[in-house]
Amino acid sequence: TRVMAEKAKLRTIIDKHGGVSAVAAKTGIPQPSLSRMLNSASIPRRTTMYRIAKALKLSETDIAMEWTR
Repeated sequence: TRVMAEKAKLRTIIDKHGGVSAVAAKTGIPQPSLSRMLNSASIPRRTTMYRIAKALKLSETDIAMEWTR
């Protein structure tokens, strides 16, 4: 699905920043929750995407997808 394709791009960004565990620690999002979000077809919350962008010092538009709820 399109959501999973966008999440694959996000996963690449997360991997460049040390992986799920490192990004989870930086964002304060529990690692299991972050993994579940990346591996499910559900649409992530905008607040979750914002926390990831902020922790990785990216603009929200770098990782936010138009399907974010």
